[in-house]
Amino acid sequence: MSNIRQQDCPWFNSIIKQKIRQRKRAYRKAKTSNSITHWSNFRHVRNDVVSLIRKAKLSYFGSLSNKLKNSTLTSRDCWKTLRGFINSQHTNSIPPLFDETTRELEMDDKLKADILNNYFCGRSSIDEDGKDLPASAVYPDNFHTLSRILVTTSDVDDAIKCLKIGKASGPDGIDNRVLRESVHHLSTVLCDLYNSCLQSHTMPKAWKLANISAVFKKSDHSLPSNKCI
Repeated sequence: MSNIRQQDCPWFNSIIKQKIRQRKRAYRKAKTSNSITHWSNFRHVRNDVVSLIRKAKLSYFGSLSNKLKNSTLTSRDCWKTLRGFINSQHTNSIPPLFDETTRELEMDDKLKADILNNYFCGRSSIDEDGKDLPASAVYPDNFHTLSRILVTTSDVDDAIKCLKIGKASGPDGIDNRVLRESVHHLSTVLCDLYNSCLQSHTMPKAWKLANISAVFKKSDHSLPSNKCI
């Protein structure tokens, strides 16, 4: 049986690891022979691996969810369980990028981020020189205006329940599963927070942050133009 390593996903088990190795062998065999039978066998093993991973992942998060619902759970055990939902901070290595200003390949992470930022900012700017704004319609002061926007706990409940499980988390690292499992505890607090933001016309700075990753498209990895966000 295959051993589970520390860097493996928490829902991995020896059966999944063994199936993954079997899938790799089936792929190499099909790639070498290019036989219809071997390719069919590879697809069969691949589908088994996908099914096993989905079931193991669902069982893992289901177990954590049930544990969180336990009223006798201590605060220490609660935070320990929550860490199973929160994504750990992995470091992704971006290949060296070509800087058109210095005409050199940059290795530093900050410089690579600046190169990507400058490239995408340059592609999203709008040339407004010599452009006139269209004439806007004139409406009376009381025409279809909202005197007050009020968020209810029901609105928050519905929004949280619509969150898709499996989507990447934001900078806080909190998985959507945590929000959905804790909806009854969070709705009142978030409702008060949203209404306070609307009444004070302010928004927490943390809400303006997002994790943005450049995805490689084709050809040379070092060119920012070969990436999209």
